[in-house]
Amino acid sequence: MYSVFSSRGPIVGGLAATLLLLSTPALAGGGDDPPPLPLSEAERLVLSRNPALAAADANAAALAAVPPQVGALPDPQLSFKALNLPV
Repeated sequence: MYSVFSSRGPIVGGLAATLLLLSTPALAGGGDDPPPLPLSEAERLVLSRNPALAAADANAAALAAVPPQVGALPDPQLSFKALNLPV
């Protein structure tokens, strides 16, 4: 006799059990679904809750605070040369 839960391992068995439970309408929630989310609201939620976008904004702000170095003069240098002559 073939059994999904015993011969395929715990991951496949757990996945099959989860799919079985979710496919039953009475166990999945019974049909009290919220109204569909409009695309503009979904985009607003994704953009406001995305940590990668917040990190990119912080990185852009940090790079904007760095002064430009295109027209800057090179750092001044002082050199001194002396000969060691016997006296």
